[in-house]
Amino acid sequence: MLRMTVSPRPAGVLPVQDYVAGLARKRMAAGVLLRDRDDRVLLVEPSYKPNWEIPGGAVEADESPWATASRELVEELGLHRSSGGLLVVDYVRPQDSRPEGWCSSSTAVSWTRPT
Repeated sequence: MLRMTVSPRPAGVLPVQDYVAGLARKRMAAGVLLRDRDDRVLLVEPSYKPNWEIPGGAVEADESPWATASRELVEELGLHRSSGGLLVVDYVRPQDSRPEGWCSSSTAVSWTRPT
C-alpha cells in the first residue's frame, strides 16, 4: 500500500487568516445620488460638518456599500429604494483626523417627489 503525506500548505506560505490580519485597514463610506424627474439632485446638510453632500454614511462592519446606501436612505430620508449600480469610487488621502485614509463609493437611483 502506498502512503502519501499531504501538507495542508506549502512551506513558507502564510495561513489565510494571518495574511488577512496583516492587510491595511480602510474606512469606507457609501452615498446615493438621488435625481428627480427634472434631473435635480438631492443634497443633505450634515450636522457634523459644514458642506452639503449626497445622502450616505459610514459602512458598518460586515455591510456592503450597497446595503449601506440603502440603510442611509431610510435613516436620513425615510426612503426605501434599491441602490443602482456603482457610479463612482473616491479615496481621501490620510490626514491627521483619519490616518488610514477613507474610501467612498456612490450609487445612483431615481427619486420621484411625493405629490
